[in-house]
Amino acid sequence: MQEQWMKYRAEAQGQMAVAATPDTVRPRPTWCARRRRAYLFALAMAMAAWGGRNALWTALGVGRELPPLGQEDGDETLIRQGLESAGGIRGTAQWWTGQWVQRLPYWRPLSSYGFWAMWKVFGWDHQRWWVLVHFVFHLGACALLFLLVEAMTGDPRVAALSVVAFTPPLGAHVLGHFFAQPAFLTVGEWKDCPDQWLAVCALGALLAAWRGRMTPAILLAALAAMFKETGFMVFPLVGAFYWYRHRRVPPSFLPLAGVAVALVAIKLHATGAGYVLGSNHSLWLRVARFSAGRPLNLLTGPQAGIGLLAIGAAIAVICRNRPWVRYGALVGAVLVAIAVQRYMTAWGTGRVPGYDVAMAQVLEPRFLSRVALPIMIWIVVAAAGMIGPWRGPALLFVLGHWLMGLPSTFAPQVGPHAYYTAWLLSSGATALCLWSLPVLGRSGTAARETGAPRPEMDGGPSDMLPGDMVPPQPAGAH
Repeated sequence: MQEQWMKYRAEAQGQMAVAATPDTVRPRPTWCARRRRAYLFALAMAMAAWGGRNALWTALGVGRELPPLGQEDGDETLIRQGLESAGGIRGTAQWWTGQWVQRLPYWRPLSSYGFWAMWKVFGWDHQRWWVLVHFVFHLGACALLFLLVEAMTGDPRVAALSVVAFTPPLGAHVLGHFFAQPAFLTVGEWKDCPDQWLAVCALGALLAAWRGRMTPAILLAALAAMFKETGFMVFPLVGAFYWYRHRRVPPSFLPLAGVAVALVAIKLHATGAGYVLGSNHSLWLRVARFSAGRPLNLLTGPQAGIGLLAIGAAIAVICRNRPWVRYGALVGAVLVAIAVQRYMTAWGTGRVPGYDVAMAQVLEPRFLSRVALPIMIWIVVAAAGMIGPWRGPALLFVLGHWLMGLPSTFAPQVGPHAYYTAWLLSSGATALCLWSLPVLGRSGTAARETGAPRPEMDGGPSDMLPGDMVPPQPAGAH
């Protein structure tokens, strides 16, 4: 029965051997398929290089001028002093039980060794080579994202789109930073190398877990935690990816948990709870805002009415095959948006505006293009991902984005580079949702056209992928 179900699903979707199914063997690609994959991978790497162009131009000497020795910023000066105080290899042993290069209150022993190796190889007078190493590891992280998405979907086009979503043309301009911040905001300073080292180990661990190779997955997760404290979140992600792929608890669950607990104990002994600047009175507010994302945060501000109008427009787009729902959503959204805008204006200024003023605020073209349109795009794309064939992998990437970005919200003063791995995983979710957009156009009519009931109406095997069509039932089955 399981073999019949797998065969029907491959025929119904027009795809052979979807990578998200445990018991399917992917056929050997033809020469044309391999050539197309090579072209897509080259395109993805070219876009990744464009995303890290700030670091590339600096390394080639055509970008910004690096500060002379002794005039770096605070972090770079502390790193230089820590490396010089360690001296030879014997002096680096203290990094395993102490702070980051014995100057900064983090536990990052492998990052310390990474900087130490670059110092010994390139010296302080050739910091452009340090930036080049930073750029190369950025390319490596994007290549691993390509391989991970391809392994999860079996489609190199989606994998290439995930890398493109992390680079400016798509990530910065079309989606307005709603899904993933563009790479050029996070790549450019050699002191941020730990974020790229962490990303390479994290994505490698997730790829190994997806393929069922838990030993290298545990090893890479441990390396990620030793490069940066955010890497501790890789351990639960490894378990989640393995469980979704194989539908069972990892056989090496105890070693996975044991390594994680041991590294946490070493970290707490070396540096304590962590490095916190300022007051934590807004800690839970920061966590809530990060968890909600930028679109939902706009609904709590002075432009909440415009955001509600965007929600109604998104519902109208999603339900365009149902006229009453479409028009009702638009009219209702306009009325509710005007009422909410009056309330938010009165709450901020102390004066209740008239309905004409509130309507003018809601329908202001500048706000519609900068607030309503991005929120509408965000909702439509997210809805496509949730009803499309890759809902499970998309949710895994969303979980990874949340877990890898959550630790940075506990520190009030962090730069965009701290969310590098989180935004990489968010780009994977973006690609899966964008690729599922055609589902919105045929979700309401595909079942009638094919003669098969929709999965949400009739159901199917418990491990079916959303968007799969249920095979026809024999007569008298009910």
